[in-house]
Amino acid sequence: MSPRHNLIDPDPDPDPGAGAARRTAALPASTDRSDSEADPQAGTHLDNVAVFDPAPGRTPRAVPTAAYTGALIAVLLIGVGAVGIHDGVVAAGWISGRSWTGAAIDSIDGLSPAGAMIPAGIVAALIGLWLVLTSLSPRRKKAVGIDSATALFIEPSDIARIASITAESVSGVLSARTSATRTKVTIQVETTGDAATPGAVADAVRTALTSLTPVPKVSVRTRTGGTR
Repeated sequence: MSPRHNLIDPDPDPDPGAGAARRTAALPASTDRSDSEADPQAGTHLDNVAVFDPAPGRTPRAVPTAAYTGALIAVLLIGVGAVGIHDGVVAAGWISGRSWTGAAIDSIDGLSPAGAMIPAGIVAALIGLWLVLTSLSPRRKKAVGIDSATALFIEPSDIARIASITAESVSGVLSARTSATRTKVTIQVETTGDAATPGAVADAVRTALTSLTPVPKVSVRTRTGGTR
């Protein structure tokens, strides 16, 4: 017969009531209560999230000049490729005719130095230098920033419209035409002849453009017209 082993609690609880209390305390919280009642801090964890301002946007820029010269060079290379295809087809005997490359070489063979070659070489060197400079020059900015929390920009053509509308709202102005760049606004107004009108127009336009960064310089030119 195999020996019998008695299972004895190594840590008997002398107080059964206290053990029941401990077991009751170990039970999970009642599911009848809502999460907010079980955890008073629930739902407030977003209070400490940091809020950052949006990153500044890039100023819109015009198409680089190198894009146009690159397109022109691409067209020239297409023409060179067409000449090469033609000469290859002629050399293969698929069509009759003369090689264009051979004809060009024969036309310049035997030429002697001439005075016209010096200015032609200078022009070619200047064109090459211009191509290098245009390929390295940065793109031109074409808009003005607006002082705001987000990245907003306005083009000079829209600045000119704002200036014209603002100028025409000034008393004594019959009509207004505006030309604008990123740094300067020039307004040509037709007035009734009041000497105070140019200053009033300049002040009104500056006020309308105060949100721009930087604020462009305002110049007013007047001529006397009829009555309003």
